[in-house]
Amino acid sequence: MNWDAIGAVGEIVGAMAVVASLIYLASQIKHQNSISLRDSRSKILDKWAILNMSQIENSGTAALMNKLKSSSPILTDEEKISADGLAAMYLNVIGEINASHEAGMLPGRFLNLHLDILSVNLGRYPGVHPFIEDYLEKVGIVQGIGPAFDRVFEDIARANSANGT
Repeated sequence: MNWDAIGAVGEIVGAMAVVASLIYLASQIKHQNSISLRDSRSKILDKWAILNMSQIENSGTAALMNKLKSSSPILTDEEKISADGLAAMYLNVIGEINASHEAGMLPGRFLNLHLDILSVNLGRYPGVHPFIEDYLEKVGIVQGIGPAFDRVFEDIARANSANGT
C-alpha cells in the first residue's frame, strides 16, 4: 500500500468523523431545545399555580377574590393593597408569557392557551382590572408590547365597554 492510498483512507475516515460529530451535535441541540421549550412552559404554569394556590391556601385571598368578582368592589385599605399585589402577580405571569413567546419558546397553540387562561381569569375578576390598569400605567406598559399585554388591554376594554365605564 502506498502513502497516497493511506492518506486518502485517512481523509475519508476524518470526513466520516466530522459528519458523525455534526450529526451528534445536531441531536444534542435538538434535545436541548426541547428541554428549553418544556422549561419555559413549565415556568408559566408554575406562575399560574402560585396564583391559584394563593386562593386555596389563604382564606383572606379567597375572600378578596370573591369581592373582585364584582366590577365595583368595596374594599378595605388592606384589601386594596392585596389587590394591587394580585395585579402585580398577574402581570408577572403576563410578562413571562410575552418573554417566552418572544424567545420562540411558546409556539402559537401554547401562546393561545395561556392567553385564553388569562382571559378567563380577567373575566372572572373584573374588580382587579383597575389595579392592573394602574400598574400598567405606572410601569409604562402600553398596547403593542406583546400578545399577552395586548390581550389584557383588549379584555379590560371589552369589560369596561360592557359595564359602561
